[in-house]
Order: sequence, then C-alpha cells, then structure tokens
Amino acid sequence: MDIDNKNNENSANKCRIIIYFIALLCIISNISYYPYFQQTNWARYVVIVCWSIILLYTLFIGSILPVSKYYNKQSLFLVIYVFMSIFLFLIGQIKIFINHFFLIVIISFLIFTISAKIGENINFHEIKIILYTYSFSTAIISVPLYFFYLRSYDLSSIIYQYRYGKNEMAILIMCSIIIIGLYFKPIKKYQVIIKYTSLLMLMLDIMYLRCRSAMLGILICFILYIKHLKINTCIKYISLVILIIIIVISQLNKLETFRDDVLFAGRNSYDLDDLSSGRITQINYGLTLLKENLLIGIGNSRTIDCLYVSALVNYGIIFFLPLISLALYPIIYSIYNYYCHSDNLIPEDICFLALALSMFTTSCLEELAPFGPGTRCYIFWLMFGFMINIKRRHENEYNNEKNFT
Repeated sequence: MDIDNKNNENSANKCRIIIYFIALLCIISNISYYPYFQQTNWARYVVIVCWSIILLYTLFIGSILPVSKYYNKQSLFLVIYVFMSIFLFLIGQIKIFINHFFLIVIISFLIFTISAKIGENINFHEIKIILYTYSFSTAIISVPLYFFYLRSYDLSSIIYQYRYGKNEMAILIMCSIIIIGLYFKPIKKYQVIIKYTSLLMLMLDIMYLRCRSAMLGILICFILYIKHLKINTCIKYISLVILIIIIVISQLNKLETFRDDVLFAGRNSYDLDDLSSGRITQINYGLTLLKENLLIGIGNSRTIDCLYVSALVNYGIIFFLPLISLALYPIIYSIYNYYCHSDNLIPEDICFLALALSMFTTSCLEELAPFGPGTRCYIFWLMFGFMINIKRRHENEYNNEKNFT
C-alpha cells in the first residue's frame, strides 16, 4: 500500500512538471501565430519539438496509455481511421496520406493522449493554470496585433488583408474569449479590469479579422453563459457586453460599417454564395467530385470549407464515418456530460461545452476544425483529455459524499 501511494505521489509530481511545461508551451504556441513568426518556419518547428518531448515524457509516467473508457473509444475511432487510410492507399488512393486531414488528426489525437494521461493526476488548480496561460497570452498578443497590423486595414475591402493565418488566429482568439468570459472569475478590482480589457481587445481583433465562423461560435457560447446567470447578474453582464460592443462599434465609426464590412465582410448580402465567401460553390464542386467515386471518395481534394462535406468527398460514403466520429465524439461527450450530470456540474464542464459547441459551429464553416490546421485547436483536445479523467474522479468523490450523507 505504501509503495502504491509512493508511486502515485511520484506520478503526480512528474505530471505537475508537465503542467508547467504545457503552460509554457501554450505561450510559445500562441506566440508562434503572431504575424512576425508566421513569416518564418523556425517557430513552428520549435512548437513541434516541444510537443514531441512532452508526449515522450508523458508516456513513461505510470502505464503507457491512459486508463479511460472515453479514451479507448476515441482510440478505436483512430485505429479504424488509420487502417481505413491504409486500405484506401492500397487500392489506389495514393494521395490519402497527404490530404488535408491525416496528419492533423494524428497530431490532435497525440495532444489528447498527453492530456488524458496527465488527467489521471491533474487537479482543478492546474487546469486553471493552463487555461489562464493560454487565454491571457493570447490577450497580450492581441494588443500589438491590433495596433501594428489590424488597425490600418480597410474594412470596406472585400479582400481579407490579414495574410498570416486569419482562421488560425481567429480560433485562438475565440477560445480565449470563451475561457476568459466563461471561466475566469475575477475577485479583486484589478482582475475585473484585466478581464474586460482583455475581452475588449480580443473582440476588437476578431472583428477586424472578420472571421464570421468564430463570431458565430462566440455568440452561441454567450447564449450558454446567459443561461447560467441569475437574473440580476444576467442583466449586469448583458449591459457590460452591450457596452463593450458599443465601444467596438465606435471604433468602426458607424453601425453600417459593422454590418456591411464586419458581419458581411464587404460582400453582397443578397447573394448567399458571395456572403459565405464562396462556400456554396465549394460544396457544389465537392459534391460533383464525389460523383466520380461515391463509395471511397477521391483521396485528396482542394479546400472545401465544411468539415463534413470535405470528409465525404475525400473518403466517400463508406469510409468518412471514422473521421467524423473522431471530430464529433468529444462534442457529443460534452453535451452528454452537461445534461446527464446537470446536478453535479463544475465550471470546467460549462467551459468545455462552450469550447465544443464553438468547434462544432466552426467545423460547419471550416474544413479542418476541430483538428487544425496545425495545432490551432490544441486547447480543445487538451481540455477533452483533462475532463474525461478529472470528471470521473470528481463524480466518484461526489457519489461517495452523497452516499455518506
């Protein structure tokens, strides 16, 4: 018994080291999306090396793989997906391993493996360290991003002038807004100032980036937030959000500018294809390609900004389901956890549900969410791994306490 306790304590100490390493890596990863570093490749390589080191170190703590039925299910989906890709390659889909999905799916699963493994020993305070580091490092980056890049852009132009990974930066900002808005509970006055100043800068950046899929994700999460507020608190926060929006709009000179140049991105509001940045054309093009090989897809298509249509075009009606299962399972888990454990919800549950809903919304309008591109969605997979283990331990403690009383 003493030996087991000592081993558990050693594992917890090792995991604590990884927590601080991941927090540092959150800063490095987020900074790597800043325009200056996007123009070079070395920052990206540094991030890849750091994640690889964490993965290898994590696998040598205790058992090699995490112990969780949720991890096992996600692993099963991955195994089916990999074998399916090998099968498609063998029957002639030689581009299947270089399409938009394969590499980022593997990367996302490895990040999920890291957090699921650490989740066996992590506590709520350590989750806060990672979430706060992630979100406030993004908030800090948002200040020079606005003043040195975004502020000078012509919003009336139909051309997106930000050429350093608009969608990648928008995802970071969207997740940071969700975490700061939903999860960060300021106690002291200076913390209140930090919270709403950060939200203001992040919202200003997201509007200048004009990433409407991210805006929609933030709106859905705001509705979720309102649902959990008491009526007087609800009125107070709605007033604050309205005030922030008014300040942001005042920066954009007039309401018409906000509607036409931000929400509509300078596009024709009477033309659905133009308003959706050509997504209708992309989807029609993809479905036309699908007719060429309905069963097994075409292996590697050009960009189609809808995860589900793109997966169908690349893998066909037989083989696209494992990929979609990998994307939707964390989202389904978050919804199931929210409604089936409504009497035992913790702040992390609501935060993860908000992240999951925003990722689902984004996946309907972007090709690679909730996987990538790159590691841009890494906070979502980190949270999924943390939640499946810390939630299980929390429920056991809750049930024991309930039985005791």
